[in-house]
Amino acid sequence: MTKIIESLIQAKADQAPSLLKRIYTKTDLYKQCAHELQEDIERLESDRLALLFAQYASITGRHPSEYKTRLINCDNGNIALCGIRFRGMDISQPFVTVTATLKPLSITSMNVLVDNISKSFEGFKPQYIQFYVPSYLDIEPANFSSAHWDNRILANSLDVLNENAEQDMAYCADKKYELLSTNSLKFYNQYVMAYNKLLDEFPQHALMMELKPIEDMRIWVDQGFVHLLYVNDKLAGVIIVEPDNSLGMTGFYIIENIIFSEYRGQGLGKWMQQTMIYHLANGQGRQLERPKTDMLFGTIHFDNTSAIQCAKSVGRYDIGGYLWVATGIK
Repeated sequence: MTKIIESLIQAKADQAPSLLKRIYTKTDLYKQCAHELQEDIERLESDRLALLFAQYASITGRHPSEYKTRLINCDNGNIALCGIRFRGMDISQPFVTVTATLKPLSITSMNVLVDNISKSFEGFKPQYIQFYVPSYLDIEPANFSSAHWDNRILANSLDVLNENAEQDMAYCADKKYELLSTNSLKFYNQYVMAYNKLLDEFPQHALMMELKPIEDMRIWVDQGFVHLLYVNDKLAGVIIVEPDNSLGMTGFYIIENIIFSEYRGQGLGKWMQQTMIYHLANGQGRQLERPKTDMLFGTIHFDNTSAIQCAKSVGRYDIGGYLWVATGIK
């Protein structure tokens, strides 16, 4: 078992996007992939974790042991590490995620995995199999009978992004725009109203965005991660960026990035991201010394084209996305 796990971690590191291979050493990339897979690896054999998951997402007739992650055979010696999930922890929306494979994905291997995973997890009636597809692979939803993209991952080196920001960012002499850290939740009601107004205007965004609950917001405010955009002293947007080491990267993860409706279309999304990048890169609010391998990264829904374009405009690259392939199970 140990040898297979080590091989899966190494395979995930080998299959990483070229951007990560340029920034991290092979040793660091292996460590980061091991960290990313740690929980799924533990769930292969842990009765305690399986029981906790079963209690949290209880389904009649399913034994706690069935909630463990599994090693599924594919073809030509390929093996995949897979686990049952529930979208939004809604037990009516089960799916299986593929977190690592010994060999790079192909259309053929994905079709085989969909069949084999569907049979293995049949008791949960998973509606989809979720694959992370690096952007260098020529795999699209059209290659399958029923599939769609979900979130894309956009990232780049914080140092590179800061260089872009310093060259491109236009500070207004009249201080029209400001991005300020907050230690108060007074903005939260305005944030909720702006979020709901945006959904009223663009109902399809309900699949792309998530209102951050006040309990989580309180923690982020206390930790100094919440920054507010002001235009002429009026609240115009919210951005939340926290230190993170997920998705095979280290650095800073963008949790929230919203421009209020009345300020959209003015280039403020780009300005807000660039200003946040400048703050992070220059150590404002924390120690000046930081790893040169720091990244700025986050996920954006495939259909949220304006947000993806904004992220790309500051220099973040699309390094891959999550492809959901339907199982056909009713």
